[in-house]
Amino acid sequence: MNRRKKIGFSIIWMMLVVLLTGCGDTNRDTEIRDTEQEQSYVEDAIPTYINKINGIEKLDDKIDYSNSDNWMFLPEENTKEVDTIYLYPSAYGLTDEVEDDIADIDDVNMRLMSIYYASSQASIFDESTNLYAPYYRQFTVNSLVDMIDKSPESLQYIASKDIYNMLDYYFENLNLSEIAQVLEVSVQRVSQISSKAISKIRKKMSEYMEG
Repeated sequence: MNRRKKIGFSIIWMMLVVLLTGCGDTNRDTEIRDTEQEQSYVEDAIPTYINKINGIEKLDDKIDYSNSDNWMFLPEENTKEVDTIYLYPSAYGLTDEVEDDIADIDDVNMRLMSIYYASSQASIFDESTNLYAPYYRQFTVNSLVDMIDKSPESLQYIASKDIYNMLDYYFENLNLSEIAQVLEVSVQRVSQISSKAISKIRKKMSEYMEG
């Protein structure tokens, strides 16, 4: 077997829990139905408040994370044992007035501010880990404060859309085969585990925000 990697990201532990609790004579069709039900739960829980957010229609389009331009840091090859995924703090609308509450993925000022943050926060990880840092569409601070006050479930729903899409791409395209080696299962099995784990996380976050 090729060298094993330690995946340095918390969701892998969620995947391990799902794997351990899902071992045994579990029927594959049942697993697929469970995943579909959990995904449906999240879709049904879409809050109506999001329609009041300027620029909300931007989230209808998924970010293409196979495009390297949508990554601040994307290793050409993984030479270290641990991966780090860095998410920069609020960087949209801090230095200029903006029309929409939601940034475009290629917003120049957001990207400049994110690079500024990363230069002081993420550089420590670059020396010892494979550093991944996606660009993602952020919200203005004012819109975030309004959502926290008026509709916290909206914040949970929309603030994570790009992050979930990025994680899907990360697991399915960047490290799926290496994760399979670590867990000693097939690539297909890892894909099922990751999908189910992410669905469970989404459901738990929805339940938490609903209080």
